Amino acid sequence: MEDRIERSERGGIRAARARILSALLVLLLVALGCAGLGRPEPDRKGPPFSHDDFDSFLRRHVDDVGRIDYARAGADREDLDRYLAALASTSPDHAPGRFPTEAERLAYWLNAYNASVIGLVLDHYPISSVIDVRAPWLLRFLPEGAGFFVFRPITLGERRTSLYSLENRLIRRRFPDPRIHFALNCASASCPRLPAEAFLAERLEEQLARETDRFLAERRNVEVDADASRLRVSSIFDWYESDFTSWVERERPGEPPTLRSYLLHHLPAATADALRACGSCEVEPIPYDWALNDRSSARAAGADGRRRARRPAHRASRFGWHAAHPDTVLVGASESRAATSKSTGARGNEAQAAADRGGSGPRAAAAPGG
Repeated sequence: MEDRIERSERGGIRAARARILSALLVLLLVALGCAGLGRPEPDRKGPPFSHDDFDSFLRRHVDDVGRIDYARAGADREDLDRYLAALASTSPDHAPGRFPTEAERLAYWLNAYNASVIGLVLDHYPISSVIDVRAPWLLRFLPEGAGFFVFRPITLGERRTSLYSLENRLIRRRFPDPRIHFALNCASASCPRLPAEAFLAERLEEQLARETDRFLAERRNVEVDADASRLRVSSIFDWYESDFTSWVERERPGEPPTLRSYLLHHLPAATADALRACGSCEVEPIPYDWALNDRSSARAAGADGRRRARRPAHRASRFGWHAAHPDTVLVGASESRAATSKSTGARGNEAQAAADRGGSGPRAAAAPGG
């Protein structure tokens, strides 16, 4: 009898601890999300938003393969800090009058993501990977990457959010263009290369096309292995597959809505021909390398010389959290959903539905954005 009572008490204690941990998790997510990106405010007029400071920083510190010397950049970041302060004080939701076109709004959000990633890396440097930034100790059971992409707040337009929410609750839902995945950089070796310039509204179409072509031309991202009947692709295509297949449904309604169809329209001619010839090729995600995009190979490899090569985390997420908990509201999702439906209409609703059907990146949390 005493043994049964003791076992019952131990079980009750474990259940109580589990409830406490769950409550703490909810409180942390609510605290991070309650001030998240939400409804556009009354129109505020003002001069066009300038990306000059970010452009200057990128041109000075990014090399031709998209890497940064973070040690040097950390000692020379005044223009980046000015830019981050400008992002914190205004945004297309905070002052829509300063962002009258869709290109201006998208350029802001893409630059905000990339600049915030760089700022967070510099704040935690030296690190060998963004997944080295850990979640609060009570939440270390969460997937790797949650610390960086979910629990490190950023401020945009006087509202606090996270990289996860910015990518998945705003950019992907409001802008149903899969080329965003080639513009978002998550400071990792397998990410799309970081451009050495800021995105600008007047050149945005050209810049997105350039980054798409560059990403798809690299064998590290797409490789047709006819002998093995394998189409090896970046894990980005696995995590966000629905974004690419939704494009096919919208733009090529007579074609099968598959990743293969999307790639055939965007791959270099020789690779596209090889894919057409490999009718039985099965898609195989390429393991993601989370090593920091640091120009110093010693820093990027880490003190022990090991690379941070990762298998694809969860199919629907760069860091897996939302894949395992698809009904969890992360960082003000309900507010962002309301803002999206009001401010973008049918186009935003279509993007939101695609985001709900498919992946969630850190960019999704290691993942995470192209």
